[in-house]
Amino acid sequence: MKNPIPTKTLTLLCSMALFGLLTPATSSAQTYTWSNAAGGEWTNTANWTPSTNYARSLTGVEALFGDFAGAGNNIAVTMANISGLGAQTVSFSGDDNYTLGATSGAGKLRLAGTTQLVSATGSGAHTINSPLTFGIQSSSSAVVATISNASSGVLTINRLEGVGSGGADHQLVVTGSGNTVFNTGVVNPGAQVFSVDVVKSGAGTLTFNSNPGAAINQGITIDAGAVVLGAASTHTGGTTVNDGGRLVVGAANAIDAAGLTLNSGGTLQLGNAGSGSVTGTISNNGTVTFDFTFGTTVTNLI
Repeated sequence: MKNPIPTKTLTLLCSMALFGLLTPATSSAQTYTWSNAAGGEWTNTANWTPSTNYARSLTGVEALFGDFAGAGNNIAVTMANISGLGAQTVSFSGDDNYTLGATSGAGKLRLAGTTQLVSATGSGAHTINSPLTFGIQSSSSAVVATISNASSGVLTINRLEGVGSGGADHQLVVTGSGNTVFNTGVVNPGAQVFSVDVVKSGAGTLTFNSNPGAAINQGITIDAGAVVLGAASTHTGGTTVNDGGRLVVGAANAIDAAGLTLNSGGTLQLGNAGSGSVTGTISNNGTVTFDFTFGTTVTNLI
């Protein structure tokens, strides 16, 4: 016969089990909603609900920017030049227009975690002046960073920075029905070692107003909507346009030696203001569309 469990021990075990059932699991997830109650500085906890802290660049943290009384307000958020400002998710909802950071030299807005998100819904037009940083500093972890604009207003990002080490292989996904503008390409702010591929999905248009950047060394893939290359490019890895995607080449040498692949159902539009050229090889795989509204010609098509 097995030795019975002493009564006191049994009581203790039952109490511990019951405590485990009644105690909620801990989680680092936290949403901080912007209230603008104290003038506009990100690091002032009184500007957030709850006001116990401000949104920090930590996994599980969301910074939410919604509407105040009345729609269409223009709201400026200043950002001190200190580390740790940001969140895993930065969300804009509603009809107010937000500007984060007074200038492109303001404190950085750092995304956290291995799945990072900036999203917009409603009708607001939003501008991120502060450098928007994706990836994980001094880490080889791969990151998927998504910029999703479903707002009818434009989402403008004035400086986009990538970080990582050890050859971290990041994916930058731009999606949504709304339009997104990058006033820089992906900038490497220092001796970072990482790679990036850009995937465009959703019906909206992504516009690069300057060189997409050599950091995009795994290429650009357009699955839906459009990508406008408005400047000469040094990105490597090539550009691929798939069924339902459109590439608009709006500057000389926007596609250079990296080359362009047009798959069946893809569209190439050369010139959206009377100029634009492709100097690399164009690979034509199936039935594609060439939109030569401005009379540009094509050479080196295979």
